[in-house]
Amino acid sequence: MSIDLISNGESGLSARTKINAAIAQLNSGSFDTVSATNNGNGTNFKVGDDAWIGDVNLANTIQIKGQQDAAKAFIKFSSGSNSTIIGGTNDGYFQVTGSMFILGTYNQSNINIVDYNQKGGAGYTGFLTVTNTAPGATTPNKFFRLNSTGSLQIIDSAYQNTIFQLTDGGNLTIRGGLSTSGSNTFIGNQTITGSLNLTGSLNIVGDQTTIGNRILTGSWFVTGSSYLVGNNSIAGNTSLSGSITISGSTTNTIIGNTNVYGAFNVSGSSIFSNSFFTVTGSTFVKGATNISGSTNITGSLNVIGDINVVSGSSFTRWGNKLFNYGAFSSTQTQTSVANTILSMSFNSTDVGGSGVSLVNGSKITVENTGVYNLQFSSQFNRTNNGTDTITVWFAYTGSSIANSATDLVLTGNANNNAVVASWNYVLPMSASSYVQIYWSTPDNHVEMTATGSRTAPIRPAVPSVIATLTQIA
Repeated sequence: MSIDLISNGESGLSARTKINAAIAQLNSGSFDTVSATNNGNGTNFKVGDDAWIGDVNLANTIQIKGQQDAAKAFIKFSSGSNSTIIGGTNDGYFQVTGSMFILGTYNQSNINIVDYNQKGGAGYTGFLTVTNTAPGATTPNKFFRLNSTGSLQIIDSAYQNTIFQLTDGGNLTIRGGLSTSGSNTFIGNQTITGSLNLTGSLNIVGDQTTIGNRILTGSWFVTGSSYLVGNNSIAGNTSLSGSITISGSTTNTIIGNTNVYGAFNVSGSSIFSNSFFTVTGSTFVKGATNISGSTNITGSLNVIGDINVVSGSSFTRWGNKLFNYGAFSSTQTQTSVANTILSMSFNSTDVGGSGVSLVNGSKITVENTGVYNLQFSSQFNRTNNGTDTITVWFAYTGSSIANSATDLVLTGNANNNAVVASWNYVLPMSASSYVQIYWSTPDNHVEMTATGSRTAPIRPAVPSVIATLTQIA
């Protein structure tokens, strides 16, 4: 504001005119420039009875402070009870009462926070604290910060544990349970300590470590190494590429098809239930492993420890039980009938009850389809002097087997010309089929001799025939 002063020589009328004009300008409240020269006190302009606006002797800075409390200063925008109030106190906090809407500038961050050595100690930047002030709220605080390597962290209410960490490389670490709904894709290494509950598909590209229980409703696809400690329940298809390590006593329930490409390491008790299990690559199993359902393995299977087949379970090939066997003998002398087909008979089951049994004294019968090895040993003798030919061959389910016969020549004095017939034969057999050992001779004086136990020295008995039938495939 500028006011013309009265110059020397002006008339009284002129002077009064200028004074009146100056008073009118002051009353109108319109000024070009207002200058307050009080420097540093911060009380240049008093606004009503609430605030001061003034200079604090800080370059390019003005101060607003309260008249009732000089440590507080706020500005209210617009009228009404819902209008926003911003300001702060001398404890360093900037306060906003009301919601904040930030309209950013193109190609610029809406909020930029630049700081260091804040809450958490040297090397940390604590940039955000959230507190729930609702009545009855528990663990109301959460703290957000960056560490010295640029990892984003969320700290618990007691400011003791990092419950969330995301590194600059994309690795995610979560302390506690993780629950999601919908499809999930993680690119980078995953470390989860606690329970993982997912509803939807889970796609992981990178290594993952889970310490705790995993409940997944949906499909699970992992590209990279997986290390699991705890119980796992997965409903849906599972595709694992890379090394898989399951450690500890775990219960793993996988419902759906499972494909593993790479090494599969299991240490501890594991149960895979109701699933079609396909492993491509090497598989290492340490400890007890229970698998319920079909398991297909393409590649090597290396087991360090025992494989236990419990009662009621068995190994099968093409759906047929494996490892069937039986052993039989006869303590009776069996005599010839000239030019007649005779069946070697047995009156003792030495080893049985494992899928091979004796029927009608001569029929060695199998319960399961497979390839079997028949071995026998029989002692022939003549009861008079002379020479005879004995033919021995095999029959399958009542029919002679082609090219299975062998001739033996027995010659000498009576009861002093024993010959032992002994060889094996491999043949495929169907379930409920049987095999027999046939023999014949043109003389009535040939026998398969059985001898009881003897003394001087003590020796076991000699059976007339011994036969074993064992499954080899």
